Amino acid sequence: MRYVPSTRKRYVQFGFKGLTETPSSELTDPAYATQAQNFAFEDGCLTGGIGIDPALARNAQKSQLPDAPLPIRDIFFYKFTAKSGERDDRIVARLEDNTVWFVKLFAQNPQWTRVKSFSMIGKEVHAVNYNADGKDQLLFCSVEEPLFMLDDETPLFFDQAPQFSCFTMHSERLFGGVNGARIRLWFSDDFNPFNWQVSAEEAGYITFDDEYGDILQVMSFLGYLYIFREYGVFRLTAFGKQSEFVLKRVFVDTGRIVKNSIAFCGGKIMFMAGKNLYDFDGYSIRRVAKNLPEAKDVEGVKAACLDGYYYLSERLWDGEDQYAVIRYEFETEKISVMRGAHVRDLLTVRTGGSEDVFVALFDDATSKTLGAMSKSGRVMGAATHKFYEYAPSSLGTAKFKTLSCLDVVTDGDISLTVTADDMTHTFDVKGSQFQQRISVGAKGRRIGLTIRSDEACVCVPPVTAELEIHAN
Repeated sequence: MRYVPSTRKRYVQFGFKGLTETPSSELTDPAYATQAQNFAFEDGCLTGGIGIDPALARNAQKSQLPDAPLPIRDIFFYKFTAKSGERDDRIVARLEDNTVWFVKLFAQNPQWTRVKSFSMIGKEVHAVNYNADGKDQLLFCSVEEPLFMLDDETPLFFDQAPQFSCFTMHSERLFGGVNGARIRLWFSDDFNPFNWQVSAEEAGYITFDDEYGDILQVMSFLGYLYIFREYGVFRLTAFGKQSEFVLKRVFVDTGRIVKNSIAFCGGKIMFMAGKNLYDFDGYSIRRVAKNLPEAKDVEGVKAACLDGYYYLSERLWDGEDQYAVIRYEFETEKISVMRGAHVRDLLTVRTGGSEDVFVALFDDATSKTLGAMSKSGRVMGAATHKFYEYAPSSLGTAKFKTLSCLDVVTDGDISLTVTADDMTHTFDVKGSQFQQRISVGAKGRRIGLTIRSDEACVCVPPVTAELEIHAN
């Protein structure tokens, strides 16, 4: 009589709760992905819900904004009210040749217009909106240039102002950081960001003589001014007289804070320090997104927040060298990764009842076209290649096993690859509204699953695997 080894059935669900925080695939819960790109994790499903679409005007036609004359380098939002009282908000852009142009978002036929006799040569330029005597103006700064301003279509320069690395409006003063041998936080006169005459009643500065490094960003938040430096965050109480200003350190970290990762996100501020991501509510700082993919470098990082999402563009290194946009969702704390889009700038724009994160891209084919973050599963019209992987693991038992079949629901075409030890088995699955059973028959001790799709919009609920666990 021949001996037949006994088996028992077990069902494993490959779910889509997000990226794993566990570095070892042997310990990875199959409900989490080892890696994923251009897929989003939404409501427990794997979807194509992350992309970049052409940016639209705010006119009645919601027409696509025209291409700029040259590749776009930086973008700024200029809140502007016309003399008639109507909104006339613009996107201001610095182009590849450093000239400055703008496009009116509410125009019936938007066109790019050059600001005459105006260019910005600084490596990094910042801008802040300001209203003086009912007139909307946009102030610019960079460490290589003086303070300058756009008043409607007219540029003005102020040689007497410090050369700021960053600045913001707070309590009717302009506050800005100046780095170098003497690290200083400057502040203008009350109600006059162009008066830098130092006195007890006008402008002034605070000098930092400590080890916390350069001033990276200043932000007005919850009635305080927060100063982000390379290795710490400070809170300044700045009401009324200079003599009543109070400075307090609120955060110190061994990792260097990444300058352009700092973004205001409604009731919190998000930023990176070292390899970690933090949220800050003005009083306490919490590390989030422990499954954040590791950046190869942070030199070109940009960030923006909108509608419960924090977007971070960076260059990743995980066996491939690619540019990516990381999307972190506050409510679920899920990370989604969109690869293949080289982003130069991100900008939150709220106007005309619409909210968008505008995008400037480096890619040759789209470098003149403004984009906007979306859930389309495309980058500027082209569907992204989507990839999900659960790296082979023992699935909780080292015993030999057979993956008999997979139960799959997908509304778009996908490719499934099952890895069993060193063997792979690939199946093409057509989109359908019904559950499909895929006979597999893969055998091994370690089982993995890969899903690919070139569909723009696709939704895949958790996949159930039927396993036969062998006794020996």
